[in-house]
Amino acid sequence: MAVFSMLSGCAGFPVDPRREAAVYEDAAQMPEEIPQPDKENTKASEDQTGNGSSDDDGQNAEEVSGEVSGEVSEEESSEESPFKDMHLKLTVTDPGYDVYSPPSWLSHDYKYGPSIINRGGGCIDAWFASPGNSSTEYDHITYMHSADGGESWSGSKVVLCPTPDSMDRLSVCDPDVFYYDGYYYMGYTSTVNEVFKGFANSVFIARSEKPDGPFEKWNGKGWGGNPYPLIYYDGPSIGWGAGEPSFVVKDDTVYIYTTMDTYKTDYTHIKTTEVRCAVLSDELWPGRIDFAGFAVDRTDTGEGSEYVYSDSDSWDVVYLEEYGKFLAICTNRRFNSDSCLLYYESDDGVHFTRLSELSENVICGCHNSGIMGDEQAHIKKGDPVLVGYAYSGSGNRDWGAWLTRFAPVSIEITDGIDRSGEGAENLKQSISYGRAAEPAYPVLLSSGTLINTATSETGSFYTEFYWMDSNHKRHYLKLSDITFSGYDEEVLVIKDGKLMAGKPGETSATVEYEGLSRELAFCSLKEGVSGRGEVVEIYSPVEEYGIALSQPYCVAIRPFVRYANYEIKEIEAEQFKRLGIEVRSENEDVCVVRNDAVIVPIAEGTADITVTLGELSYTVKVTVTG
Repeated sequence: MAVFSMLSGCAGFPVDPRREAAVYEDAAQMPEEIPQPDKENTKASEDQTGNGSSDDDGQNAEEVSGEVSGEVSEEESSEESPFKDMHLKLTVTDPGYDVYSPPSWLSHDYKYGPSIINRGGGCIDAWFASPGNSSTEYDHITYMHSADGGESWSGSKVVLCPTPDSMDRLSVCDPDVFYYDGYYYMGYTSTVNEVFKGFANSVFIARSEKPDGPFEKWNGKGWGGNPYPLIYYDGPSIGWGAGEPSFVVKDDTVYIYTTMDTYKTDYTHIKTTEVRCAVLSDELWPGRIDFAGFAVDRTDTGEGSEYVYSDSDSWDVVYLEEYGKFLAICTNRRFNSDSCLLYYESDDGVHFTRLSELSENVICGCHNSGIMGDEQAHIKKGDPVLVGYAYSGSGNRDWGAWLTRFAPVSIEITDGIDRSGEGAENLKQSISYGRAAEPAYPVLLSSGTLINTATSETGSFYTEFYWMDSNHKRHYLKLSDITFSGYDEEVLVIKDGKLMAGKPGETSATVEYEGLSRELAFCSLKEGVSGRGEVVEIYSPVEEYGIALSQPYCVAIRPFVRYANYEIKEIEAEQFKRLGIEVRSENEDVCVVRNDAVIVPIAEGTADITVTLGELSYTVKVTVTG
């Protein structure tokens, strides 16, 4: 089946994907105009409550598709736990403390979506999404460490950045990390879409032998080089897509939880949490993941619903060894004055039940939460439990001015679902800005241009290098201060203190300075190429599309092109007519392609889709199943 999911993460662009969508009576009907994402925020009003008290999830995950259900049944779970018919009860026992607050002179700074690992002995590792440069890179991933159980924290360090001119080039955000057999694996969200900025995201993964890197990214066939998605979002460009991963390791199996935010063929909005699994004993496991089911339907609902979902965001999941249960936590009504934490439980890691909201001791405006587990996302009996979340606080309407808070949590087991705390008030607390770091310390190594171009054989790359400190001040470097490695010496020539263009081609180079490193792209252009130049290649991001007749979301063609300056770009259906791109199905008895590039399945079978741009073209296979 086709693979989807979503990002409600990358904070560089404060847009909301909700929209008033036209509904087509015939799914294959061609809309005259392709819908655009609506930047208006249509979240439920702050006075909405309507939270039900049923023992079941307000929106059963199987309602997402009507016919599609998870491939892992409850009967397939291993030994039945004595706590199977009992339920978890969480309590935030104390308001906690801030692990990060932005300095007062910055209007846009944050560390959201914490991934928190308890390594034992008071050692805690934490990773966050932090601002990039807000133009060519929306977010970076940073790392902090505590050696005393969270009483104090190290300085922050950027440990993962986008790879220039690749499928994750615009952002890396929403980290989640687990450890297995010598490697820290980091899942993250990214996009290459320049038109609907922050949309059409996919899930990626990288690994490192150390928690603070360097990380090598999954390239689709192995580790290292240009990244390729762990889960590629193949829906329409106006959907957030796939993102916000969370991982739990049980035995040698990793459970992968991702958010999906996209549309049906009639452009009805849909948002779920999906579950996939893989066997970790295979080093190439990212290429062999299996879809397991829908954990929950989190599509926004209105008054009168059993439970009112309103901009409910990413899940973080742990496994409780004492009770044999999976625990998921997220936020609902995020950013709002009545925002809350929300948690779920599962006995098999696939089928989840909504339990209760948490508002007491939680600050208003909370969003993008995480819960601490060990290196495989387990919580053992007696382990300390922390929940982390970013928050905007009371009265703050500045996008991206968020603090990050960790708070202690107690976990009990009860006979019935306890929702007695759902009427509690959250904390109406204003944010308190931080102070300058003294002394300032290095955080990031970068350059003024991440994709550098020069004319072959005759040109030079004029690139400024700098390191940025913890107070966001840039310190410029000489070329002699930096070391270069991992590049094609015939394309990039370093001679006499200059960076020169060699033979035509593109190469990446790792630049390093005093423990900081960064990957940059260098493109040696043929004579006469100006700007991006003409399109020299059009290609498919996937080898094959798989569509089930019963699946709840639509699949859309989003081709990639490469320009004469080697730069790649994803092309949205909204640009097809202007660029002269044509898409057709070679077997319309199996599927048709609408003018919004959505593939509409008709019957089981296979068909080739041909995408043409002038004299350039490619063909990709589509398999339709029942």
